[in-house]
Amino acid sequence: MISKTENNRTRSVRTSRWKFVSDVETGAERLYDLAADPDETTDVRAEYPEVGSLFADLLDRHETTQTEKATIEAATSDLLATEGSL
Repeated sequence: MISKTENNRTRSVRTSRWKFVSDVETGAERLYDLAADPDETTDVRAEYPEVGSLFADLLDRHETTQTEKATIEAATSDLLATEGSL
C-alpha cells in the first residue's frame, strides 16, 4: 500500500512486514521491520539497504505514473473543451 500525508510531505509504502517512509522535503528515508518492531521505533534501513532501495524506487515510479496520469487527464479535458467549441 502506498500513501501520502495530507500535505504531501511524507510518502510511505507498507507491506505486511515492512514500512518505508520518505520525507519529500528533507530526503530522509526510514525503514521499519514491522514483524520485529510493530511500534516503528527502530530504523533498519542500514541493515536492509536493498529493501529500502526497492521501496524508494517503487515510490519514484508511483510519482512518475501519477504525474503522467494527471498530464493525460488535462490533455483529454483540453481536447474535449476544444471539440465542444467547434
